Amino acid sequence: MPQPTSEQRKHAAEIVERARLFDQNMIATIEEIRDAANRGSPKAVAGFQAILEYIKAHPVAHETSQAAQECLGRLKFYQNPPHIHLKALRLLPLVGEPTDIGTACAILSRGPRLDKSRVSNIAGCIGSEEGLAVFNQAYQSAGKGEVLGPMSRYLDEKGLGFLCAGHCIGMGSKLQLTQHENVPLSILGPEIGWEHE
Repeated sequence: MPQPTSEQRKHAAEIVERARLFDQNMIATIEEIRDAANRGSPKAVAGFQAILEYIKAHPVAHETSQAAQECLGRLKFYQNPPHIHLKALRLLPLVGEPTDIGTACAILSRGPRLDKSRVSNIAGCIGSEEGLAVFNQAYQSAGKGEVLGPMSRYLDEKGLGFLCAGHCIGMGSKLQLTQHENVPLSILGPEIGWEHE
């Protein structure tokens, strides 16, 4: 197996760090290098090895709180009734970090299909009109920071919980949709996947 050169190691560090900042071109570059390595290109094999070595040597530092871990654990147990999932999502912005909310979206995307019936069951557990309005707005605007950001500034803790729940379920649903061949990545947001379309 070809070994990475010092130049490849240097470039791997730059590519990974820029990808961690959501640079779509660098994310696509990593995918291209991986694909070329899978096809057997010796240069790509060494380059992809350098990328993997850098990631392993420089992991992203993030420690999830115990309370956030419990919320995420409740989401992972897909058999939990809708009100348990709603409660976990409402609590998450109070006990977790933004990365935990992203993790919640990913967990939901790997679970049962988030179709209209399932979303209605979860929304049906909301006991107030105000909470339901925030949930629905966040669900419809999932991934749109220009909508959710201003909304979040005017909400109390209870409202932020409904905002988080709607956003996570909306993003989970969108992530599920991207698994279909004819659905573009840009469904996740205007800044995502544009270079692949």
